[in-house]
Amino acid sequence: MRIDDVVHYVPIVGTSISHDGRYIVTATPMYSEERPLRPVRSRVMDLDASTPTWTLMNPGDGVESFYNPSISPDSKRLQAFRYSNAFLDIAIGTLDSPEDEPLELLGVPDEPAALKWRGIPGEPSCLGTDLDGTRRIWVWEDETKPPLPLTPIGRSVFDYAFSAETNQLAWIEQKRNDSPSALLHISDDRGEYGFSIPLPGTPVGYLSFAPDGLSLVFMGRPEGHRIARSEVWWVNWSSPENPQIECVTEDVEGWITSVEWNRFSNALLIAVDQGTSGRILHRPLNGKEPSWIEEAGRYLSGPILDKTRGQMLYLRQGSDLPQQLCLKSGKSKKPRVLTRFNRRMEQRRRFNSTPLSWIGADGLHVEGLWMQPDGDGPFPTLVWLHGGPAEHINCTFSPYFQTFLTAGYAIFAPNYRGSTGRGSDFLKANIGDLCGKDVEDILHGLTHLEEHFPIQKDQVFAMGWSYGGSLALMASRSERFKRIVVVAPVVDWVAIFGAQRYPAITREYFEMDVWEDRKPFDSRSPISFASEMKTPTLFLHGSLDPLVPPSQSALMERALRGQGVETKFHLVPSEFHVFRRPASILWMLSTVHEWLESEGNNS
Repeated sequence: MRIDDVVHYVPIVGTSISHDGRYIVTATPMYSEERPLRPVRSRVMDLDASTPTWTLMNPGDGVESFYNPSISPDSKRLQAFRYSNAFLDIAIGTLDSPEDEPLELLGVPDEPAALKWRGIPGEPSCLGTDLDGTRRIWVWEDETKPPLPLTPIGRSVFDYAFSAETNQLAWIEQKRNDSPSALLHISDDRGEYGFSIPLPGTPVGYLSFAPDGLSLVFMGRPEGHRIARSEVWWVNWSSPENPQIECVTEDVEGWITSVEWNRFSNALLIAVDQGTSGRILHRPLNGKEPSWIEEAGRYLSGPILDKTRGQMLYLRQGSDLPQQLCLKSGKSKKPRVLTRFNRRMEQRRRFNSTPLSWIGADGLHVEGLWMQPDGDGPFPTLVWLHGGPAEHINCTFSPYFQTFLTAGYAIFAPNYRGSTGRGSDFLKANIGDLCGKDVEDILHGLTHLEEHFPIQKDQVFAMGWSYGGSLALMASRSERFKRIVVVAPVVDWVAIFGAQRYPAITREYFEMDVWEDRKPFDSRSPISFASEMKTPTLFLHGSLDPLVPPSQSALMERALRGQGVETKFHLVPSEFHVFRRPASILWMLSTVHEWLESEGNNS
């Protein structure tokens, strides 16, 4: 795949299916050479049409993006966010006439989020902040007038849900400093005559009523610490004085990404990442055995069901398969593929991946992916280090990877300790040990590759973004890489304390504050080891990065250059922590390819 293909990749960033199972809406970015950013637009498909096709929704004049669609309970309308000229509002469109001008809602509150509907046919609602900065639920009882707040003054809402079946409202109140736990409030859908239930741990979202309105689920961490796996919790309040709250995923291996009800209210569909794969768990709530929905070599995610026909909508992709939206009906084993938004990619030569496992530092089991180009090798190899560290690489489609494979590079993507995709124990394994044994995990994995795969040992490179860049720098001390690329790295954990947005990572991974003892911070900072780094290094950093100041890259580049190491530093104009502009992405990939292929010239 060519570099200029990358910006034409069309991921699906939002989906919805109507309650009656007739309409499907997607939100996808649309590439245009005339626009600096890719606007997101919504499309609708009528499954009952003689020839179902995707039709772009009319976003309104001058609107750049129209996204996050939510379909009304009567299956006739949708509401979606509109973005234009740095202004965010909400508009209502009709599913059977997507070309019609949408209705703009008046009085959208500040920081709107979480579009939902109250009752039938459906009154639009959202979260938003009032003048005091309190997060409240707002409902448009009359779509020609501003909305009314539904929740009390001074009580901030984390997430909420309506039941059209029982005319109920559930909302989670954000924790206060004096509150030992979050509170779940359940009332009628006017916010009256309710009761409250203390919730365990820390909710993270996905609050939803069962279709029958008699119970609900949410996702939350059983511990207050953010570095923990989210579980699925089922809440049954048939007896409000003695409500039942049950964790239904304690015995599920992997990383849970979403949860959805079936139409009978007696089972859940739970998307789970297991290592590098993605599967969907069918979890009955009546004591029956759970079962898995999976497709060999494919990553499945984001299940959604309609509430009438029971059709399951989900995303499918693979390392060699661009993302597709699929629909599964009844007992049919073969899904119906609804999207071919990436025909351009499908016409290119694409490469698949092989899951790997090896023994990391101190005997820990570590996993990752290996991808190789055509031929028998040995291959020049790029070690790709994800950021986070609470992220992971799985067998989803990566246009970036495909460009390197097309150019003849093999890819090794390790999920070092601290990565997601496994359980909480693995996730927490580098707390207090950033840039420590996780670096050893990577180097042990490279040794495993050299013993079992066709690697050209004198042509091994590394590239890392954010925390992955920090790891690349620390791993370069091994002198096993010919060249490295680091993007937006943290190089000084003490200096990062002064960032524009003080990264929560320093509180979560270090066991003390910097003013108590700076030695642990210095001992994990790449800048402390600059004298041990001799590998030619390319630095890239967005000029507007709010998370990691560009001065972090500048500091490390100057330290390396000062001792004669070949370096380059590019401050990328108008970019943030993750590059978003198609022109920047194309330039970045071209620059990285040139750097890896260059033979060196000190500059």
